[in-house]
Amino acid sequence: MKTFRTVLTTLVCTILFSIGFVNTAIAAAPAPNLSVPSQINCISSADFNGNKYADLAVANGNRVTIFLGNGDGTFTAQTPITFSAPVTDIESGDIDGNGKIDLVVSSGKQVIVLMGKGDGTFTKLEPINFPATVRSTALINTNGNGKMDLAVGVGKKISILFGNGDGTFSPATK
Repeated sequence: MKTFRTVLTTLVCTILFSIGFVNTAIAAAPAPNLSVPSQINCISSADFNGNKYADLAVANGNRVTIFLGNGDGTFTAQTPITFSAPVTDIESGDIDGNGKIDLVVSSGKQVIVLMGKGDGTFTKLEPINFPATVRSTALINTNGNGKMDLAVGVGKKISILFGNGDGTFSPATK
């Protein structure tokens, strides 16, 4: 799964370059800029609405804003999704195997799964609670069963939650 994460990171960097977040002297025309109301915490990229164009999930403060790609280097912002605490990480992937991209959001002492509807909107599932602030997450298939599992970084520990294939996860192992 590291390969998938590397591909996503490369894609995000390419998008950030193409929309003007990275300066270049060879740009022929100014690229559009995206803005959010406060400091950006993290970004994830995938095709959230199934139109074959890259979209962005941008976390700032306690919200995540989905920017749907228009296919020409511009994006359309959707209504932000709010959380009870600042967002520290976002992961994107098809958690339930239905072909629609889902999100995993770390917010305070919780991980919240957002099930993608395939149109750029999401449904929040019940949060998964942890004893301390969640700093990082990764979607991986740790046991080879074809279902996405979740690695969660809390303090000095990584918890592995086995995916049930429906957007939910089993209790954590340490």
